[in-house]
Amino acid sequence: MEQQPIKKIKKNEFDAITSDELNNLEQQNEKLKFEKEEYQKLVVSLEKKLASKSREDEQLRILIHQMEKELQKKTEELLKAERLSAIGELAARLAHDIKNPLNAIKFAFELIQYNLKGNTNFEKQTGIVERAISRISHQIDDVLTFVKASSPEFEDASLLDILKICAKKIKKSDNIIVNLPTNDVHIVCDPYLLEVVFDNLLFNSVQAIAEEGKVTISISDNKDDNVIIEVQDTGVGISEDNLPKIFEPLFTTKQHGTGLGLASCKSIVEAHGGTITVKTNPTRFFVKLPKLQGKVNYNSGCELR
Repeated sequence: MEQQPIKKIKKNEFDAITSDELNNLEQQNEKLKFEKEEYQKLVVSLEKKLASKSREDEQLRILIHQMEKELQKKTEELLKAERLSAIGELAARLAHDIKNPLNAIKFAFELIQYNLKGNTNFEKQTGIVERAISRISHQIDDVLTFVKASSPEFEDASLLDILKICAKKIKKSDNIIVNLPTNDVHIVCDPYLLEVVFDNLLFNSVQAIAEEGKVTISISDNKDDNVIIEVQDTGVGISEDNLPKIFEPLFTTKQHGTGLGLASCKSIVEAHGGTITVKTNPTRFFVKLPKLQGKVNYNSGCELR
């Protein structure tokens, strides 16, 4: 095949073509560059919106998960409250039925003790019966206190006087010593409800010691708005695993416990605007109470010290 000769373009023809075409190409190139920039801006904007939507979706998933957990927690609390309510009603009826004959037994037993005083063998046996009556009575009081949950009636009271009353009531071995604080602080409180708190703490301490040991109660007054009462014993400590559950209703490590005593203590202390905490090894309960009560009615004639 014969090769076609290459057409030669004259210089003036090339100049005429590039002059017209180049101008058009430059315009098209500028237009393409502008469109490319606009496209890139659109891509960046879409990527930002997608990232924002992704973050919102993740936040929404986290929020839904939190709400599901909260709903589950509230449902469990409601079921637990319903169970406690049913148990409480039954326990209250049983406690009332047992309380009256138990008081009669206790009164008759005290008369027998008085008439047979001096009989060593009999006194040993009566001590066993007396402790058994005291334990049953304490358990019934735990149930009734927890079920009734009465509101505090505030008045000025001496913490030392409350502790002395509690120490006097506690049934214990002569080998167990209860050391009361030497200082005193007056606070606005319900002294009868605080008696319930310290009755329970002392009772638990004496039970933890069993044979021989010491319970030490101290009052810390830092001259601020609160006072701290510490109850420490030399008995068997509380295991670390049980510490988080110690104030839960119906939780107990005792063979004959109701699991309501410390739950009642917590409710009473919180009704006073205070807190109750516990540490172990050795066992120490800390009751923090405000000295005054805000927005409550109490005897305005009392002198606060």
